[in-house]
Amino acid sequence: MPFPSEPKPWSFYRLGPTKEKELFKRHRDTYDGVVIPAHIASYYSKFCSEFIGTLGKPYFIDPLTFIFSNDSSQIRRFVKDKNTGRTKRDRFGNKKKGDVKRSYLKLVENEYCEKIKEVVEENRSLNPNDFADSKIMEQFVNKVVQFQLTKLAAIPDKYKKYEKYAKMSGRDMSVSGNPPMCLVAPYFPITTLNARGWYPTNIKLIQATKATSGTIPTFAVVLADTTTLAQHSKQIAEDYSKAGTDGYLLWPDGFSSDQDTAALRIIFDSVTEFSQTGKPVILMYGDAFSLSLHYAGLAGFACGICYGEKKLSTQDVDIEGGIPPRYYIRRLKKKVQIETEARRIQIDQYPDLACTCEICQRKPDPVTLDDAESREHFMLTRAQELIELRNGLTRQQYAGILRDAYEEHKNDLLLQPIGHLRNWADILGAGNNE
Repeated sequence: MPFPSEPKPWSFYRLGPTKEKELFKRHRDTYDGVVIPAHIASYYSKFCSEFIGTLGKPYFIDPLTFIFSNDSSQIRRFVKDKNTGRTKRDRFGNKKKGDVKRSYLKLVENEYCEKIKEVVEENRSLNPNDFADSKIMEQFVNKVVQFQLTKLAAIPDKYKKYEKYAKMSGRDMSVSGNPPMCLVAPYFPITTLNARGWYPTNIKLIQATKATSGTIPTFAVVLADTTTLAQHSKQIAEDYSKAGTDGYLLWPDGFSSDQDTAALRIIFDSVTEFSQTGKPVILMYGDAFSLSLHYAGLAGFACGICYGEKKLSTQDVDIEGGIPPRYYIRRLKKKVQIETEARRIQIDQYPDLACTCEICQRKPDPVTLDDAESREHFMLTRAQELIELRNGLTRQQYAGILRDAYEEHKNDLLLQPIGHLRNWADILGAGNNE
């Protein structure tokens, strides 16, 4: 599957709970591609293969290799009390961890190399010395690449009959295979560029992936915090480009766009550095600030449907409790919890914040939206924002839209915080008039 055919910026949604399947199908025209986390592609391979095959959208698999370099407890599940259902705690009050989560266990045992299995069984973190033997590294890369190439590429037989109908409607649905739009090289966090860290190994992993990727583009993940990016973006861009990457998947570790202008400037400048190599830059986790990064050269960004717009790489994968439904206010570029904030705001009192999407036309009061409807609203609204950029909205015009929204509502306590609008406008306003 080639890159998205739509003009940039591209919007990718990261597949999460299987209940989102219908949202992806119903609003397939609102986004440009799909990101499948490796453990989901492995554990739910049949579902994912059918899902991707019928969508007919570009996709890529996030191999999640970084997670094996984290604390070994990160991929283990919390131990629950059978009677109360609560998480057990040790004598120090820390939550107890038990076995490896089944989705990650399948990835370890069935998909990745013996070294990964060995590290998990030893209950330790993977380190660069584990790849000192070039044969072990070669085996690891081959396994990760083959997993991405083949796991979701086969369209199930029951869908082959739909090929002729797809062609009649102008859609390309080849039953011979559905490869990803790119292969993602195995990756680990960058904290230093010297030999003590993962950086030299990352470069070798990119080179090895490129050597086995054939005609499919190789993308390199840049997983680094803002301090590292501020110091080394230009060098990383150059080194990864020389290693053969065809594009960058930028992950500013733990970055949140409600941070101060200094942090925002680092990300804006980093995107600029990577995009100046002439290769596409896609943000792995991005919120509405990604729309501003379009003016730095960002090709696309990924997130969940109204969630998962930022991530700390060391965050525990076993999360307790669900995400409460939230409502996205387009003009303010922020989400509010429906059960609490949305009830207090009474959005019908703010005509400029009203939404005209099909969901909100049917249910104008956000408080009446259920979880699925709030996500549909998000997809439709985000698509409108992308169209606005694709239609030629200039950098200065967009900065003006952000600043006007801030000035109009900066004194309304119910709508706070909205300081991010001022900060984003300042970042854009510092540039030229393009």
